[in-house]
Amino acid sequence: MTTVADSNAVAHLQHAARQAWVGLWHGLMRDAGGVSRLPFDATVVADALAPKYDRVRFPPVPHRGVSEWARQLEGDERISGITLAEVIVGLDDYFRIFRQIRKHHRPAYEYFSRVGVPLCFDNMSVLTRHILPPAAVVDAADLPSYIGVFMTRDREQARAAVMDQRPAFLDFQLYEKRRRNMRVVSPWKWTLYDHAEFALDRDVFTKAERRRFPEAGEWGFHYYIGIDARGVVSALPMQMTSGQTLKSGDVVHHNRFVVPPGLSDMSRKMKDGYVGVDGYVAAQFAAIRAFAASALSGVQLSVRRGDEVARFGIPLAYVRSFFRDREREGSRRRPLLHLVAGYEYERGNRRVAVGEHLRGARRFAWRGHDILITAPGLHHAAPETLTAELLTDEDILPLPRDVVSVSDVAADMRTAIDTSPPVRFRRGEPSRRYRLANMGLSDEALRQAASS
Repeated sequence: MTTVADSNAVAHLQHAARQAWVGLWHGLMRDAGGVSRLPFDATVVADALAPKYDRVRFPPVPHRGVSEWARQLEGDERISGITLAEVIVGLDDYFRIFRQIRKHHRPAYEYFSRVGVPLCFDNMSVLTRHILPPAAVVDAADLPSYIGVFMTRDREQARAAVMDQRPAFLDFQLYEKRRRNMRVVSPWKWTLYDHAEFALDRDVFTKAERRRFPEAGEWGFHYYIGIDARGVVSALPMQMTSGQTLKSGDVVHHNRFVVPPGLSDMSRKMKDGYVGVDGYVAAQFAAIRAFAASALSGVQLSVRRGDEVARFGIPLAYVRSFFRDREREGSRRRPLLHLVAGYEYERGNRRVAVGEHLRGARRFAWRGHDILITAPGLHHAAPETLTAELLTDEDILPLPRDVVSVSDVAADMRTAIDTSPPVRFRRGEPSRRYRLANMGLSDEALRQAASS
């Protein structure tokens, strides 16, 4: 059924296409030294070419499911704001630039290019209780070896995030579970994660803009976190190199184990008693796990293009609308995966009851991608396993309304970082203090170390 909004959108695109041909004619006449009298409005063409997420926004679909599992599968509030245009832009963004990770972290690239990176869209939401205050991890040993998300952006969003200093997470977030090694100080039997963040080059800046904004290119950083037996997340001292300039001008390099100074710069007083570096890294760890869980909620789509895979979740009710233009298989399209309500039928002299179930094709081709649809609990583990310690029984259904968008989370963390106290100076050089619990040193020991 075609709605009035759909008809208006089609008419708008048809008018823009005619204006594009008129604009071409105007250019030809101008090159020939003439002037065309046909009316032409360049803004109509530009408006049609600009990505507009709201243009393909689908209205909420009434629930057909009866069970709680089916109702959450049909329309999860965390992903109900995702649009088809956002998905198209996000997939193009991911497959165009994610290959850069091979140069910075090849093991992560080899892993995620096989299983797919969870795509984090701007219209996706997470439960606020997943982020602040971070709850203790119930069983860190059950957490996956890799937790990663990719933040999708179009050209305008990527430029604005850098040039306007808009709050945003870096493009690729990775937590890699590590064995004990010589580069980090950690108590015995703690679970260790190496958190790496990468900014990737989207090639949307001129050479002059790159000189002005060095953060527009490829770069990244990492630090270690530890999870103790109680499930509390803490920042860990790691091996770092510092230089000491002698009177002769020579530089002597020293290796020492410290919490990275950048974490002290980004840390701030958190809510509900979480303070400093530990509070910051715990909130970051909780946020990324919440992003991954939301990105994989609903039905999960594994999208393959060539030898790379991406993953994201959408409500089951959106599948038929999102992929209505999929490729045909022969003379007709097979119905895609959908929910079938319970029913009864007669067989012989008895009535047979069939419960609600899923039916339809799970594999199909769409816009040059090979897509596989899977449902949590049937074809893959439910995404709540990532944040199980942050959910309670009443959180499953109906989902609480205390949700927050990804951009709001980034803005909140940016505001907190920017309002942190300024770095104190001593003898013309900046000095930083670290959490004493992490350093294992008393105030007197720290003063003696600073004076020496």
